[in-house]
Amino acid sequence: MGIESLALDAEGEYSIVAESLGGINVVLSPNSKTVINIFDIELETVKDEITGKDRIVLNVENKVEDVTQALVTMARGSTRSQDVTELTKQIIAETVAEEYAAKGITNDPSSLYETSMDKRNILAKDKKDMPTIGSWYKRLEKKAKENKIADYQFQYSYLLKVMKQYIREYDGQMAYFDRTINIRTIRRSTIYKLRYITVRRKICKTTCTADITFMDLGKIC
Repeated sequence: MGIESLALDAEGEYSIVAESLGGINVVLSPNSKTVINIFDIELETVKDEITGKDRIVLNVENKVEDVTQALVTMARGSTRSQDVTELTKQIIAETVAEEYAAKGITNDPSSLYETSMDKRNILAKDKKDMPTIGSWYKRLEKKAKENKIADYQFQYSYLLKVMKQYIREYDGQMAYFDRTINIRTIRRSTIYKLRYITVRRKICKTTCTADITFMDLGKIC
């Protein structure tokens, strides 16, 4: 199984590291054709503590936490706004969880797929379309309109304002994150080169190689 490592490299310092480890370098920029979706979730292989055998799991709770932390960091922005509070995080987390629930994605690995009959009448299994930051934003808009709690009003208003820059429907300047994924991290060492992304903040729970505004499509640390 080995250890997968993924670095977010804002300064272009780690290209040689990826190459020396047999990894890949991926450039992210407003003009790049490379797309990552922070909501994308994959099956994981873990070792069963009792049997010692490998088993396939789908850890939705961890993914919700990862995506929530990424969106919280994006909402804070480069100014480290004090307007982002635990209440803000709660709203983000609830909306993220609802996105996966709406797709019927649970901790059951089979919930990640849809089954259908192909032209040869053979049962086919395809991965479901994933939520995106755009679909999350639409859900946030709906929840804001339905909100009746006064304490939540400012948080909804703030989130809708600062996150609009990431939404393709509104021609946001950072809307290149608002698409379904077109790459997979298939190497053990992957370096994402960041170009023309000026807002940079630390997002990992542990030490990372770069500080930027978004979470990767899988595990970072």
